[in-house]
Amino acid sequence: MKKISKIMVAFDFSEYSNNALEYAIELANSLEAELIVANVLNKRDVDTLHIISQEDMFSRSVEKFEKDTIEKYIDKQAEERSRRIDKLIEETSPPHLSIKKVFRVGVPFQELIQA
Repeated sequence: MKKISKIMVAFDFSEYSNNALEYAIELANSLEAELIVANVLNKRDVDTLHIISQEDMFSRSVEKFEKDTIEKYIDKQAEERSRRIDKLIEETSPPHLSIKKVFRVGVPFQELIQA
């Protein structure tokens, strides 16, 4: 039988995914496998920001405002989510465990399949 070398867990900060992360950490540790923690920023949220930004014209062009705002939002979300995941990993995983974080923007189930 082929040895399991990687385990991926989808993580959305819910209580359910928190439990799944803890289990995945235990499983990866016992199998000596790499753990991949995947988090997806839902495209629906980005699209909502796009709609809101079109209504806000200020003194800049709408396109520049929209691009800056959406990029900043995505960057801020990626940083915040990464920090929160790091904290949970630090609290629950052994130091020797190989852990990779994946952050994507899109339709969650599609992005998880491609991760």
